[in-house]
Amino acid sequence: MISFFNNIIPTRFKSRQPDKPLSIGFLFPGDAVAHIPVHDRDGWLFAAEELGYSHASYFPEILKLSVRDLVRMVNKGKHDVVIVNGGDHHQDALHATEEARSAWRKLKAKTVCVCTEAILQSGFPRSIEKTQSALETFDYFAYTDDLSESLFHQSGKPSLWMPQYVDKSFILETVVPREKIKKAYFRGKIMNWGFEGVYTQRRILFEGLKDHPDIVMEEGYKPHLTGRELLDRKVSYAFYLQLPSNHPGFVLSFLEAAALGLPTFHHELHPDSKQMARMFTPGVHFLPYRTDDIEDLKVQVQNAVKEVDSPEFKKMGSAVRELILSQHTVTHRLKALVDLANRA
Repeated sequence: MISFFNNIIPTRFKSRQPDKPLSIGFLFPGDAVAHIPVHDRDGWLFAAEELGYSHASYFPEILKLSVRDLVRMVNKGKHDVVIVNGGDHHQDALHATEEARSAWRKLKAKTVCVCTEAILQSGFPRSIEKTQSALETFDYFAYTDDLSESLFHQSGKPSLWMPQYVDKSFILETVVPREKIKKAYFRGKIMNWGFEGVYTQRRILFEGLKDHPDIVMEEGYKPHLTGRELLDRKVSYAFYLQLPSNHPGFVLSFLEAAALGLPTFHHELHPDSKQMARMFTPGVHFLPYRTDDIEDLKVQVQNAVKEVDSPEFKKMGSAVRELILSQHTVTHRLKALVDLANRA
């Protein structure tokens, strides 16, 4: 694995005086575009405190300021680094016009844009255009979609691939029940909003598996669950089933389930996801399945439920939990972002 995932020793930023902590400004999407859950925002702030960084949060969607006035406000914070979470897609209004893009040139801090969505192979419209606009605006980039690596390399902007992550404190606060429901559980978004190519494989598998006696399938937001309610629901089952997402590779829903120690079924990765493939080992950290063989998946789940008390499943759950909590938390990612801005 890339070494900065393991290193969470706080960085002393080059531009700061030795006796002052690094100052970070976080720009988060507002609740109106809450693809990033509230507990994830709390996780970033907890990570900043864990690393000894001072911090302030800004919510452009809620503040309803012009970009020029927002930049003036952020400048008053005298931050070393400003991290724009979901800056290319979920906060694209920050750079949608030339006037908005030029306003950011007056920001004194370095800006790091965290790109959390699929880009080159996304089924949503204007995904590439939104990211290209962000590339014209911000200084440094972290992207979770390794299939879009070429877009960032071609831009010439300093960037790094940064896999998704969990909030360690949120995971550790989750109580694991002594007795579990001996079934595999899935919960996630199914609606594609009329965009062909969004959740295509997921929708097919959901329809084919929803009546399986050993699988509980729930559509996301029906009803809406808080982050705490969702983790409590997941951990009450013996297995988790990760259906393909719009984002390639290992996404938050998988990482949270696995970090809770659940043996998790995960589909095969895209053949070009070379970096993603190095994160976990099939058969050691998760139970692999093929998306084009639904009958085989049904048999795999049925057999796993029959052997639910097998020591191998306990071993798998412990191994993947330890790996995620030691390498794939918000704290590891925040440290990597600061290192990126510091090195560049």
